[in-house]
Amino acid sequence: MGDMEQAETKAGVPTRRNIARGLIVALSVSALAVLVILACTMDGSTWDAVSRISPVFLVLALGVMIVKWAANTCRTYILTKASGAHVSFFKAVKVVFSGTFTGAVTPFHVAGIPTEIYFLSVYDIPAAQSTAVITTGTVMSVTLFVIMAPVVLLIAGARVDAHFGIRTLLVGAGIIAVLFLLAVIYSMGDPHRMANTIIRRTPGRLKKRTWFENGVKRFFDAVAHFSESLHTILHYRRRYLVAASFLTLVLWGSVVFVTPFILWGLGYPELFWKGFMAQLVVSYLLPFVPVPGESGFAEATFAGVFAIFVPENLVGVLALMWRFYTFYLPLVLSGVAFLLALRDSNRRLKRSAESKPAV
Repeated sequence: MGDMEQAETKAGVPTRRNIARGLIVALSVSALAVLVILACTMDGSTWDAVSRISPVFLVLALGVMIVKWAANTCRTYILTKASGAHVSFFKAVKVVFSGTFTGAVTPFHVAGIPTEIYFLSVYDIPAAQSTAVITTGTVMSVTLFVIMAPVVLLIAGARVDAHFGIRTLLVGAGIIAVLFLLAVIYSMGDPHRMANTIIRRTPGRLKKRTWFENGVKRFFDAVAHFSESLHTILHYRRRYLVAASFLTLVLWGSVVFVTPFILWGLGYPELFWKGFMAQLVVSYLLPFVPVPGESGFAEATFAGVFAIFVPENLVGVLALMWRFYTFYLPLVLSGVAFLLALRDSNRRLKRSAESKPAV
């Protein structure tokens, strides 16, 4: 393993082999799921309906994705300034998109945060500030999910007449989000003591697992680091935090309009707001799926929710178009950004190696 790959692995960035494996799984499972849904839902009228779609609404769907990408990048850019550091907007794009790419090819998006922290440090942002910037953005997103839980459970679920299985998943996702946020807040006082308490009270069989103990300690080490760095950000320029919070709302709110615009373009403007609520339900569930790219589960959940009110012959096409905008296209763009960031990392490591005195 070369110096660059050793540095990436140590920082939590997945190896190229793991990335390739995750990419193959995500794309193959997603493609298979879409093909199955298409085969089960398409009929002779499907292509006729698709041929009449207005290109304007396809552009609008792309536009809301661009808004999401811009909001995500601007949030990282602003939080970096709030920490007292500076990174160019183009470098912030590479940082954010790199995290999007590695997150999409790993379960629970676990590699996204370490990747963004690593590449932000590559661009000369100190480790403590890099951690504070990225984890602050993550906590903002989790907090929004917790706040939106009752809205999704009560309003969206009722509007789309979700069946028992979907409601059960929504409740489970809400509970997980609340517990995660409470764990982060509670452990800020003394993360290591809480970690030791959890390990001590864990059943013996699970406690003996090395991966469990290491995972718990890594989580609370990150919380401790985050707490210390967040203190710096909170006492710098708080207006930046207000702006970042607003961008978090834009970031997660914009993507919910993709499917409603496609529905309108297909000739169903009356389904716009119902499609919005249904997309809200689907988007709320996906972050809790332990599969790279949520592949398989995303397509099945989308089809299950939208089949409640969308004509059956359009469910498969709608799922394909939704995944194109929210998964396939971002995966290509973020993959390019990841390669560019790797190139920058390699150059920095080479300069560092050349600057070391010969032994």
